[in-house]
Amino acid sequence: MYGHGFATLYLASVFGMEEDQRKQERLKRILDKAVTLIGSAQSAAGGWIYTPDSSSDEGSVTVTQVQALRACRMSGLVVDKKVIDRAVTYIRRCQNGDGGIRYSLGSGNESRPPITAAGVAVLYNAGVYDDQPFVEKAYEYCKKHITPTSDNTGHHFYTQLYWAQALYQRGGKDWSDYQAKMNPYLLRQQKKDGSWDGDGVGPVYGTAIALIILQLPYAQVPIFQR
Repeated sequence: MYGHGFATLYLASVFGMEEDQRKQERLKRILDKAVTLIGSAQSAAGGWIYTPDSSSDEGSVTVTQVQALRACRMSGLVVDKKVIDRAVTYIRRCQNGDGGIRYSLGSGNESRPPITAAGVAVLYNAGVYDDQPFVEKAYEYCKKHITPTSDNTGHHFYTQLYWAQALYQRGGKDWSDYQAKMNPYLLRQQKKDGSWDGDGVGPVYGTAIALIILQLPYAQVPIFQR
């Protein structure tokens, strides 16, 4: 489901910009099936996990599905609002008293900055903004626990992928301050062949995330636009 979420987000973005009618029709058939799968794989609690038939859930897969559905909706595809609403409720229920979001409803109580950043980003995607106290608490938690230029989370590139999106969506001084630190940091981390090695996962992962962060202000991809 993790790969399915990212693939759906990508194809939905392509669909929204494709001008060839035959390709559009083919993409629509594929994406309609992808959306149906996401809906059927949602757990009773409102989240998702790594396989579509496990009836369980955790944060990172959940936010990936929400963002994929948002990309589909932005491209004009039919998405059941109830699926989104249940997912937002799931993220909200995973929030601790300090504002942070834990890994899953049934897995410990530790707040995790990477999941919290991802939660804030996709809540913004879902149309849930800072007028909701629980979103503001999550945002403030991230500000206290995430540093753009040092890995204090164990999943630095993953954290910055979503935290950058959240800050860009919010805009203002927080985003400007973040860019002033993050952009030079990423340029320093770039290898001679042009790649980044993110979180020890490898150059494809690291390079993709670095380029997404650096290109956010250009608003090339609908899902990342304000």
